[in-house]
Amino acid sequence: MKRIIFALLLPMAGAPGQALAQCDLGVATRLDETALSKLLTDHTVCAVPGSSHQGSPGDRWQEEHLSGGALWDYKQGNCTLGIAGCNNPRAQVGTWSITGSGDNAAVSYTYYGGGSHTRSVFDHTSHYSFCEGSLEYARATVTDLGSGCATFPP
Repeated sequence: MKRIIFALLLPMAGAPGQALAQCDLGVATRLDETALSKLLTDHTVCAVPGSSHQGSPGDRWQEEHLSGGALWDYKQGNCTLGIAGCNNPRAQVGTWSITGSGDNAAVSYTYYGGGSHTRSVFDHTSHYSFCEGSLEYARATVTDLGSGCATFPP
């Protein structure tokens, strides 16, 4: 019986460390306001749930960060309802802005219909971690505006 309990608890022992590792200056570079602006303005963030996200592991986000602060969900791109193959055209879902500076810089989101979040962003070279404190909310790559997301980070 003790072996079964130990086997069930062992996988959970690593979870907090994984979340912290993604949002830790020891393993990644936290972006300041200049780097955040360059990364996000007029680019699409292709994201999956991070190690601390409570949503569905199959979730995918394609959010366009337009200059001026408009936030659009790319969905299936610039298509029109009623055209064959397009039942989910892109739509504005809220706004975004950069807050703070230096080590306190973050990106703030306000979504239409409710919900707002402020997240620091860490550069891991192969992907970016969007974090709330030490918790990784999303793992992302960034593409050119209007190109959508052909691939998502692991």
